[in-house]
Amino acid sequence: MEPKNEIGVIVLFAQQAEKYGFEIIEIQPSFPDALVKKGEVIYRVEFEYQASSFHTHQHDVHDCDLVICWHNDLTDMVLPVLALSSPDWPQTSLVLPSNEARDAFYWKCRAVKAERELKNIRRRKVEQNETGLVVLRQRTISKEEAQESLLAYVAKHPTASYSEIAKAIDKSKATVANYVNQMMRVGRLAESELGWQVFTKPLTERQEAILALLNEGYVPDDIAIKLSASVRSVYRDIKIMNGIATTETLTRFSTTGDHLT
Repeated sequence: MEPKNEIGVIVLFAQQAEKYGFEIIEIQPSFPDALVKKGEVIYRVEFEYQASSFHTHQHDVHDCDLVICWHNDLTDMVLPVLALSSPDWPQTSLVLPSNEARDAFYWKCRAVKAERELKNIRRRKVEQNETGLVVLRQRTISKEEAQESLLAYVAKHPTASYSEIAKAIDKSKATVANYVNQMMRVGRLAESELGWQVFTKPLTERQEAILALLNEGYVPDDIAIKLSASVRSVYRDIKIMNGIATTETLTRFSTTGDHLT
């Protein structure tokens, strides 16, 4: 049976799941569509007719583990994709990507989207009016759109200067500085000697303090003393931060503290 839509893909997979060692644990109305188990691993699954709809629907790769579709029309995808139209789909590797790989892919997609939107915004439509004058029209982007474009740009260019950012998002340096200060206050952005650090979600006050001390050269054991916290909890926060903004410093201490967390 060849499915015609996403529902058809779900039905087809359900008919074949047990045969190939899959167990559907739960189907849910919101993203991701289902929880599916194979062996000892439970996967968060999104069903699509075409795999590219995953991006069209603006789904987040942090919240999904596996895409099951009829046709895989993606050439670049960090998550494993089961394309049921392929006779070899049961042999598809189901190895999950690391948090670092998910984060890199997430920001790559955001950067591509931001660059595409900026090109559209800058494209001026030339019209000839009744008097023969040329009229140039350009849509003004919102503050929120500009800030998201800034985050996407610095995630791709962590050493970018204020001038480069201003040129990329078509704003003044003063406006860029204002946006940077606002996003730093809400924990979406940080700056260190290694460059810009973009966070997929805001940090807690203690995580901000830990990050600031790490950037000053403190090691986790000394940070625990300064913050009157346990060494275990400091490493745990570093591990959490490494999942939402990978940097050389966070990665190094996140791995070092594995025996404690």
